[in-house]
Amino acid sequence: MPRVVITNRVQDAERWLEFAGSTAAEVFGAGETTTFTCLDDPSKVGVALDFADGADVRLLLAAMASHPGVAQLLARGGVILDTVEIYIEHDPA
Repeated sequence: MPRVVITNRVQDAERWLEFAGSTAAEVFGAGETTTFTCLDDPSKVGVALDFADGADVRLLLAAMASHPGVAQLLARGGVILDTVEIYIEHDPA
């Protein structure tokens, strides 16, 4: 099961926390999601997403890169778009 971690800055961590978990599962088709906030700076946040297969991860990456609706959706959650970084779990197999 591939895992993706997305980090970014937000305008309001509380607003983002309400938004992040449900949105990730609903919009991107992720299974389990885990949210994180930085202890020293709550405007730095992250979410870990588990996917059933690599195809779902490719859909996420394509949507993040090119779909204008995704940018609008993330902005509603207070995401500062130019700070988004995406990490994919390394599969040694």
